Amino acid sequence: MAITRTELLACMKGAINPDFSKFTQAQADAAVIAGILDMFGLTTESSYREINVHKAEIFALIEEVIDEQLPKAIEDVIGGFVETKTFARDAEPIFEIKKIGKARARMSIVEGARGGVYKARRLDNRNFQVDVKVETVGAYVTLEEILLGTVSLAELMANIRDGFVERIYIKTVQALRTAKAIAPAANIESGNGLNFAAIDNLIRIAGAYGDPIIMGFRSTVSQIFNGTNFAANTYPNISSKDADEIRDRGVVTIYKGTPVVELPNYLVDETNAEFIFKEGDLFILPGDAKPVKVAFKGDLHIEETKHPSGSMEQNAHRMVGVGLYLANNICVYTDEDVTGGQY
Repeated sequence: MAITRTELLACMKGAINPDFSKFTQAQADAAVIAGILDMFGLTTESSYREINVHKAEIFALIEEVIDEQLPKAIEDVIGGFVETKTFARDAEPIFEIKKIGKARARMSIVEGARGGVYKARRLDNRNFQVDVKVETVGAYVTLEEILLGTVSLAELMANIRDGFVERIYIKTVQALRTAKAIAPAANIESGNGLNFAAIDNLIRIAGAYGDPIIMGFRSTVSQIFNGTNFAANTYPNISSKDADEIRDRGVVTIYKGTPVVELPNYLVDETNAEFIFKEGDLFILPGDAKPVKVAFKGDLHIEETKHPSGSMEQNAHRMVGVGLYLANNICVYTDEDVTGGQY
């Protein structure tokens, strides 16, 4: 009995996130290849022409699986403060802002006409519209390579998924940094190194709007510890729990009852000379507010592009928008001693 479309989609999903208690990655990849060959009447000996006949149908299935996986993948990286929604191609990407009031939601931040430049606008009602544009992620792989097992379908799907996650993550951090320019003066602090009294005050402000969390990059969050009244000559002058967490993870997970989240950073290129994000900012905000809104509009589309050299690239296109609503609840502390990074 031939494999069904539903069964093949399940195999593809299993190849992206295998249940290693039941099967290995190689077994998951083999199941996908066998399913594709079975459904479309192909074999490992099929010619390019035979495979090419079904290319659009096969990539349509891949598009569907990645579409379903993408929002969850984004939430896994930045889900603590991000709300993601998928909208139909003919629908307007609008988020409803709950518990709105004159003092609780005053401004919204959306991407302007120039990429990477975010602008503020008045939020006059309960609806927050996010502008979307096409984002593209490329992967060098052909359908023949997938069917021959040279490159796994899981690798293709993971590369596309992770590419979109990174692009959206960059936009999210850019939007958060824009909040520094228009947030109330009381919400912004800076210093050479960490001023814990100032950080405590920012936590108190963010805490007035919900349960606060502290987010930042390794260079800054690694400096956080729970100071206590140890004698000056006591070593170490931090609690044993902090010392254990710093030894095991490099950062503490709780600062005076407030969760601390380390944000990932990425190298710009293979020279390993620079990271993408500047690491001096600590973002302090109520995590349950989900201030960053990510909108997916329409469906993912994968298009094969041939290069002059003859190589093939799969370009995955997706309409994506990122916005931030500022409700006087986002606080930022900047360690001016921490330098480097592009954004």
